[in-house]
Amino acid sequence: DTSKKDGDDINTANVKSTIDPLDSVKRAYQKQEIHIRQLQPQLQQMDEITDQPKKISFQKVRSTLPVSFHHPQILESIRNSRVVVLSGATGSGKSTQVPQFLLDDDSYPYPQQQDDDDDDHH
Repeated sequence: DTSKKDGDDINTANVKSTIDPLDSVKRAYQKQEIHIRQLQPQLQQMDEITDQPKKISFQKVRSTLPVSFHHPQILESIRNSRVVVLSGATGSGKSTQVPQFLLDDDSYPYPQQQDDDDDDHH
């Protein structure tokens, strides 16, 4: 018997159309990465030419912010603690400089610490 049953066409269509919903996003990121790699030499050259005076200026300003005087202690606290509460006046550099400290620190990201208490909560 070669007659088709109701719904046969629908089942066949469902099997053929398995699509990754993130496929277009993945392709966009891949294209962006290729484009950035192609432009990297030109961007680096422009960065060296145009940003040197700005970098020096920013470094001078950064060094005068109150948080910069506590740079080593802040990094040590972050390395040694799971949670760090940082308190300071508005404009002291908490939200701009602490992330920059981490980006500039060669050993960041730090290995995650294991607490002895973690096993008790599972």
